[in-house]
Amino acid sequence: MASGKSKVAEQLAAAMGFTFFDIDKSITDIENRTVTEIFLESGEEYFRIIEMKVLHETANLKNAVIATGGGLPSHSDNMIWMNNHGITVYLEANKGLLFHRLMQNRGERPLLQGLSDIELMEKISSHLAERISFYTKAKIIFPASSVNLKQLIGKIKEIDQST
Repeated sequence: MASGKSKVAEQLAAAMGFTFFDIDKSITDIENRTVTEIFLESGEEYFRIIEMKVLHETANLKNAVIATGGGLPSHSDNMIWMNNHGITVYLEANKGLLFHRLMQNRGERPLLQGLSDIELMEKISSHLAERISFYTKAKIIFPASSVNLKQLIGKIKEIDQST
């Protein structure tokens, strides 16, 4: 959350002339509900099932950049599946950067509303601790603090040419 996944993915797709596909957006279109509403009304398990189904449907996409939610890589075998079907990028962000970004738009994220600063930092820390082992399996680890699209495209092309 707040690493810039969707924004960077959209910019990357445009720069490469690829299609941009956002898994969370696709889910909200299918369900006609926000991700938050799905979590609250149907539960996380239901959301993760839909999320994995939408992910697997992306296997047919060619020349696409796909943005995922932050929890997707750490459920089922999604990270393994993504690595087998494409070039994965982890936008690495430290707790301080995430805290700073989330503080600025906390009101836009219903699951964060009402959290004190300490509770927000604890939530960020626990999410990172739970997910980092999955995130670091990405083929490319890139700093979220200063994304240089040309450098990122260069890394993607290096990996693409070696496969």
